[in-house]
Formats: sequence, C-alpha cells, structure tokens
Amino acid sequence: MKRWKDHFGLTHVVLTGDRGMLTQARIDELKEIGGIDWISALRAPDIRKLTEKGMIQLLLFDERDLVEISFPDFPGERLIVCRNPFLQEDRARTREELLQATEKDLDQIARRVAAGCLLRKKRIGMAVGRLLNKYKVGKHFQTDIDEGRFSYCRKHDAIEREAAVDGIYVIRTSVPAEKMALEDAF
Repeated sequence: MKRWKDHFGLTHVVLTGDRGMLTQARIDELKEIGGIDWISALRAPDIRKLTEKGMIQLLLFDERDLVEISFPDFPGERLIVCRNPFLQEDRARTREELLQATEKDLDQIARRVAAGCLLRKKRIGMAVGRLLNKYKVGKHFQTDIDEGRFSYCRKHDAIEREAAVDGIYVIRTSVPAEKMALEDAF
C-alpha cells in the first residue's frame, strides 16, 4: 500500500473490500502506514456480538434501514448498520427448510437404529456426521448417540441467535462522515 502511495504520489487512499480481503490484520497494517482509509464489513461473529451487547436493535433503523453506531472494539471507526427485511425473510425461510430436510434425514437414521439395522455407536456417528454436513445446519442440532440408541433435538437458542442477525450487515469504515455523505450514495 505504501508503495502505491509513493509511486503515484497519492496523499489519501480509500480501499474498499469485502470482509475476507480487509481483515483486522490488514486494517492494522493500514493504520500503521497512515493516509489510507478503508470501507469493509464486519463478519457474522462481530455482528452477533453487537446484537448481544444491545448495540443493534430493530427500533434504531430509519426509513432507509440504516443506522450509524460506535463500539469500543472499533475505536475511531464508523459502523453503519444496514437492514434488509427481504433478505431477513429469505434467510429465515431457507434456514427452516434446511432444518426440516435435516430432520427428515435424521428421522431415517433414527428409524434404522430403532429397527436394529444400525446398532454400533461408531456407525451411527458416521451416518449422523455425514448427514449433519450435508445441509450445513448441523450446528443447530444436539445429538445423543450410543450403542443401539440415537436421538436428536434442535438447539433453539443457537437458531434464535443466528436469526437475530438475519438480513443485517455492518459496514466498517475509517472514512469520516464529512468525507463521505450517505445522501450522495443514494
């Protein structure tokens, strides 16, 4: 980054990247160089943390579904929370469909175990493990596996925590409000 600034004689640069490109480590490097601002987004765990700390509440959003907040974990940065109710509904619907599809397959394994067709703990565990990875919602199920026995249930608390951030994005930037007016972007 410093090489770009020097080569092109730039006094101020704003980098824009997704949350995978502009990681905390990269942002720390940019701070050391100076004269480089960034626009990125927070990852889901950080958004969840903001929600759990009460920083993101649905009542905060204005008519454009935007609100600016600050948080001590991101000093000197602006956090612009965006809410998309259509994406929120879509994520909730998709999650429920995947949960139901997983339960349908888990029920098949439970029937095989009950019928005595699948008895060994290791084999039951392997079948359940493959299945839980199939739809990527295994984190939302608690399983109990033993010799000749299998049961499962949904982890409702985990599902509710995930649902709390459905449709919410947090734009993270070091660019001051005076340099970047939201009104100009719409």
